Amino acid sequence: GELNNTVIMHGFIIDLCANSIPDEGVQFSRDTLTLMNLLKDFSSRNIYDHERLNNYKKYAKLIITSIYEVLKGLYRKERTVEEVKRYFRLFPTLSSVFLEWLMKYSSSIDRPAKFRNQVLYDLRKKRDYSLAILDFIAGMTDMFAIKVFDEITSF
Repeated sequence: GELNNTVIMHGFIIDLCANSIPDEGVQFSRDTLTLMNLLKDFSSRNIYDHERLNNYKKYAKLIITSIYEVLKGLYRKERTVEEVKRYFRLFPTLSSVFLEWLMKYSSSIDRPAKFRNQVLYDLRKKRDYSLAILDFIAGMTDMFAIKVFDEITSF
């Protein structure tokens, strides 16, 4: 049969279920663990650490750092939401999507009643705001991050 990620993952999951014991914890068989380690080593050497990715890694770091710095600069404690709104004209995509994120997950004054999820960030705390930015960026797709980067670097 065909060998692809789905087939490999299926084998790992079946092995994990068959070899895990409540008293001893979650574990793979020795053969599957050896295969997993071989695949990780191969991927590191031939994919993740390949020299052709060096420029892409620099580009990705520039994108992520730039977005983080822009959002970090908008911090105004309880007035952060208002500051983000002020940037709608300059950064329409970033401002609107980040504002929605803040409204949903932070203790903002304007938090709509439609959001019934747990509040994760207190905007009065700079550390919470920084975590909100990191979580927001972590949830971005590559294409969205590039779109936002283009928005904040274009005139």
